[in-house]
Amino acid sequence: MGTYAGNRVGVVCPFMLEASADVCALKLVQQMGFLNIEIEGDALGFIRKLQGVEEDLSPIETLVDEAKAKSRYFRSCSFMHTGLGAIWLLIVWQNMGWEYKERRYS
Repeated sequence: MGTYAGNRVGVVCPFMLEASADVCALKLVQQMGFLNIEIEGDALGFIRKLQGVEEDLSPIETLVDEAKAKSRYFRSCSFMHTGLGAIWLLIVWQNMGWEYKERRYS
């Protein structure tokens, strides 16, 4: 299991941020050598695009294509929707004074 937290430059919307985070997660688990993975996220629209077979013509088309290409590396790879639970957990942590320290993996 692994996590990544960091700042994203050039992200114009939360939808793009989630897409970018999922691509980073795929890179991380590939580097860690996992072959069977589940990626969880709260952007249902992006997850549906990843699960779909039709061509994506949205502004994040390149991120969708990159995520789909990277997911082919794994023996099994699924994308699941977490709902709002993860967001509420982050809000609770922030209200308790906890914060993330940025970590970068190369």
